[in-house]
Amino acid sequence: MSETKNAVATVNPTDLAIDNKFIDGLSAQLTQKEQYGLTFPPNYSVSNALNSAYLILQETLDSQKQPVLKSCSKQSIAAALIDMTVQGLNPMKKQCYFVGMGGKLKLMRSYQGTMAIAKRCGVKHINAEVIYEGDTFKYHIENGVKYIDEHTQDFMNIDNTKIKGAYAVLTLEDGSTYTEIMNINQIKKAWSKGYGYKDGSGVHGDFADQMAKKTVISRACKNIINSSDDANLQEAFDSTSENEELNPVAEDMHHIIETQANTEEFVVPENDPQQMVEERPSKEKEPAKETTKEPKKPKKEVVIDEPSVFE
Repeated sequence: MSETKNAVATVNPTDLAIDNKFIDGLSAQLTQKEQYGLTFPPNYSVSNALNSAYLILQETLDSQKQPVLKSCSKQSIAAALIDMTVQGLNPMKKQCYFVGMGGKLKLMRSYQGTMAIAKRCGVKHINAEVIYEGDTFKYHIENGVKYIDEHTQDFMNIDNTKIKGAYAVLTLEDGSTYTEIMNINQIKKAWSKGYGYKDGSGVHGDFADQMAKKTVISRACKNIINSSDDANLQEAFDSTSENEELNPVAEDMHHIIETQANTEEFVVPENDPQQMVEERPSKEKEPAKETTKEPKKPKKEVVIDEPSVFE
């Protein structure tokens, strides 16, 4: 019986190589696109950001402990780096980080990165506070805009197990303000979107107050950024926001199934067992032959004299 196998489609590692030449070429392309309307924040160096990212990527591993520069496609690496520069982010400033999943590199924006983009969109100051059980908190809504009237907090009310909500106030360059308010149920709902979240444990349990502030600030900043008229920034921002809800384990499993499942071709044997069964003539059951049993001969008793243990 012969066997044939379809080899798994492989890519030469050199085809995935991301080196200084690749980074320099990408930097030149992005700089050239400034002539067609692509903008970057003041004092933002595309070349410095790309080289910083390249250094970090050389030491970044995916969930399978493989270097992302080898396990992730070249196209996804380029896309992640472009999204980083369009948003004016720098990984050295902890504004973003990279995650390899499903054979692709994904850009993840940090809390600091979201604030940096918001400031690029006209936000001057960002403040946030947590509302605890026992606090006096009042606000009103005027023409769809929220305004905080009072927040009185006793020092003894501060307790991470008794958080009722949080709010953020963004002051824009023109002096106007934007306020975002979230209760604890909304905050936990946002937390649950992240991979690996468990209620009451991890950083969300140990540092619930800080995480609540980050969540409400991110939401407030996103609303400001979404009102930006920079189409390139908006597209890159939305793309990175979608990555926040991805499950690395699920993405890796999907990639494995796509690339490795059913890679061996099933070959039917030359003599098909089913056909052999159909062609095999049926045999009628023959009657059992009668056998005469001979009478058993009595066994002779053999007596062996053994020495007595008492002698």
